[in-house]
Amino acid sequence: MRMLLFNSELLAREVLAHVSDDEESTTPKICCEIFDIDVDHNNVQELLKTEEFNKTCLAVDYLIEEGLVSFNGETGILSRSS
Repeated sequence: MRMLLFNSELLAREVLAHVSDDEESTTPKICCEIFDIDVDHNNVQELLKTEEFNKTCLAVDYLIEEGLVSFNGETGILSRSS
């Protein structure tokens, strides 16, 4: 696990690097990619309880506030803001 990424600024940069307009970028998917977590799609509830997921959500919130990404509440997909 990459503990260094618990630094908010570094994690926000890493999250932004994983947001792609070419594929469906969701917070759980990005969290699993960054922290090398293998989660069965049927068991996402376990991921939601982790510190890694909470930190990823804070980073996503920061990126939204800064206008760098947008979040589609219906689909859960993140995309880079234009």
